[in-house]
Amino acid sequence: MKVPYASGKRALAAWKWYAVVIITASPLLFFLIKIILSSIFISAPGVVSLQKVDLNCPETGSIAKINVKPGDTITAGFVVVTISDPALEGQASILRSQLEELMQKKREKPPDDLLKENIKMAQAVCDRRLVHLGEVRHLFSEGAATAAELDLALGQYNQAQVELLHARREYAGPTRAAGADPVLESSITRVTTEIELVEEKRSKLEFKSPVSGLVSSVFVEENQSIAKGARVARLVVSQTPSLKAYSLKAYVDPANINYVKKGRQVTLKLPGHKILTGYVASDPETAKPIPAELSDSLYEAKQTIEVDIAVSSPLPQEFQIDGLPITVYFGFLWL
Repeated sequence: MKVPYASGKRALAAWKWYAVVIITASPLLFFLIKIILSSIFISAPGVVSLQKVDLNCPETGSIAKINVKPGDTITAGFVVVTISDPALEGQASILRSQLEELMQKKREKPPDDLLKENIKMAQAVCDRRLVHLGEVRHLFSEGAATAAELDLALGQYNQAQVELLHARREYAGPTRAAGADPVLESSITRVTTEIELVEEKRSKLEFKSPVSGLVSSVFVEENQSIAKGARVARLVVSQTPSLKAYSLKAYVDPANINYVKKGRQVTLKLPGHKILTGYVASDPETAKPIPAELSDSLYEAKQTIEVDIAVSSPLPQEFQIDGLPITVYFGFLWL
């Protein structure tokens, strides 16, 4: 810069030099002021964190209908998406057909007839076993059969007698009096149970939100195939219809660990110069790198102490924003 030496212009030139020096040194001055303040006040960057929950698909299928969009406020039990599962629908259709066939058999053939047929078949088997036993005994007496063959024939005859006795008891017992075919009734019970299980799975195809909250993201589209456990949507949880569930975190330099004990009073500076009072909610338990969005030249790539902060009064609604940066002051360094 050319500096005029005329006496009338020397004062203006000096001010130009001062302005250039101040502008050039302003980053250094800002840095020095920040260091001086940090040596007087204990402060730490912080963030407002809203409680979030991911909704995951309960069954494999395809997205038939999406009932929410980002920004919607929903209550617990609201159907977020409807899932279509062709395999499950096919299984339900087959089971219903099987049940209808079994019920038709129950209507068409009286149980008494079936029980009588069972007795008739058991009697025929018993008669054949008795004839066979007589033949083996004759051969044994002639020396043409062994004792083992005789014992086998006798055992088969005894088993046939037991089955005949069982068939007669079924005909004369409470099963007949109740008018039920045990085999058919057992099949009906089995198929009915399977249908109930399928219907239970089908009920999960209407995926309902377990909590109330604000839909922040939807990760699926209609007609999209989806696997069990895949993420469907994300909710910001609400404590009440108008109040979100939130937490406040501060990230403190480990050198100031003695100032973050439970119960210590703090001052919170929010955007817009809003000031709130609060306190350390609990003794810190976690050290972690400061979140990237809060890092600066003093904190970048440095382990910090994560501190839970509670406010003395509810956080105003306009500041309940996930990721909102705040500054937390813990007081003077010497106190």
